[in-house]
This record gives sequence, C-alpha cells and structure tokens, in this order.
Amino acid sequence: MAASCNPFSPLRNEIRGFIRSCERILSSSAFVRNPPLSAEERKIVQYYSEELNAYLRASQTH
Repeated sequence: MAASCNPFSPLRNEIRGFIRSCERILSSSAFVRNPPLSAEERKIVQYYSEELNAYLRASQTH
C-alpha cells in the first residue's frame, strides 16, 4: 500500500514511521534466513493491529 501513497502528500511523521515499520516486517519475512516472528511478537503485533483497527473504525464515525 505504501507504494501507492503519494510521496508529496502531507503525512504525519508517525504515519510515515508506521509505514516504514510495516514494510520492514513484511519484507524481512521474505528472507529465508530471517526467523519468523516469535509467539510473543505475533501477540504484540496482533494486539496493536486490533487497537489500530478499533481506532480507525471509531474515527470513521466522527
């Protein structure tokens, strides 16, 4: 998705950092020598994914 973002659009630094972090996680999974996420890491990613989803759903109603 980040590839479709306009690089000149005014994104918050937090959003840019979030995009970079997501891209690093996704791209690192493509390398065979990189270990997969641990169970604890998956729980953390899942937790924040759900929290972000809830935030996005709530912000659509405003």
